[in-house]
Amino acid sequence: MKAEFVDNRFLESPLNPSLSIQRVDVYNTHYIIQHQGNITALASSNNGAWVATGAKDNCVKLLSTPNLRKPSGFVFSNPLSSAISAAPASENAGGAPGSGGSLLKPIMKTFYNHDKPITALTFHPLLPFLFSAAEDKSIKFFDMTKTNQQNCCVAEINDSAIVRSMAFNPSGDFLVVGAEDPILRLYDINTRVALCDPVLTDHHHNAIRLVDFASHGRVYASTCEDGDLKIWDTTINRPVILADKLFKGRALSTMTFSKNGKYILTCPQSYTTDACLYDLRYFNELKPVVTYSHLRSKSDTAQVDRGSYPILSFSSDESHVFGSFSVNNTAPPSIHLWDTRTGRFIRTMESGHKGIITALTSTKDNCNGNWNTIITGSTDNRIRVWFN
Repeated sequence: MKAEFVDNRFLESPLNPSLSIQRVDVYNTHYIIQHQGNITALASSNNGAWVATGAKDNCVKLLSTPNLRKPSGFVFSNPLSSAISAAPASENAGGAPGSGGSLLKPIMKTFYNHDKPITALTFHPLLPFLFSAAEDKSIKFFDMTKTNQQNCCVAEINDSAIVRSMAFNPSGDFLVVGAEDPILRLYDINTRVALCDPVLTDHHHNAIRLVDFASHGRVYASTCEDGDLKIWDTTINRPVILADKLFKGRALSTMTFSKNGKYILTCPQSYTTDACLYDLRYFNELKPVVTYSHLRSKSDTAQVDRGSYPILSFSSDESHVFGSFSVNNTAPPSIHLWDTRTGRFIRTMESGHKGIITALTSTKDNCNGNWNTIITGSTDNRIRVWFN
């Protein structure tokens, strides 16, 4: 299905003119990061300067996106000044920021504060803070400006269930949290107190899988194991739109807002059902404005690994949609690429992973010439960083 509008007004995120001189659909693996367990979570900061990775080895790695493009040992004057106004000093740095030079290494810090595997990661939208959740039912706050990484964990929230997804409102005052129970939480970051809808029937009936906040902050979304998707009004903290069993009861693997907050990208845990982009203004009609079809065959879908499902993400400029595809024995895991506005399939890229792709996100390296970046994580314990 084609979009109703195919110009820049469709997503209200005009294409970057600098990308017209290069092929935006060509990506190459530039860096590989190793964990000691399966990758479970990825996150990128709003300014594109930071990437966080989490895995079943209970640790969180903080990466500098600008450093990922530099060769090992490259010396660059004050490399972190453009990333965050109060930039952290790396434990791997050859010199302090502002001292005239620093040895660049992509892994800036590694946090070992959790006792169980990591389940979710997110960055504060305005301040240099990283938030991580794990199977130990805790959410930890990391201050990225502290030089001693043992003191980086400055606060935590102990939840009653394992947190699976979390997202900030644009001001960073509230954190919406979805856990392995039906009750959605909206945490006040300053008081660490959860605000919950008092009407029990408003909540989900199964464990919550995904949550996301719209960029304008007026609404946020949640979806649970039975495939229900709810749009919540931030002012009253109650659902205003309900899509009951959006994909015939299949749980969603992807649910993310566009940058203007008017569209929502969804994908079920199935390779036989198309991913859909919905316009929130007409969401009650349940008619997608664009669909993204997986390049599949009967032999592919018959041999899909158990636990494997597609994960989709917008590119940083929203010109493309990326999706993972993992099959068994027939081909290695791959990345599919579609045109966001038309749904046209563009190409398949071999991922290089030897296991199922379990996490996928995109960001833009604004510090090194506006490079589009894809980050993928897999059960082969590796993170692969792609640049175009």
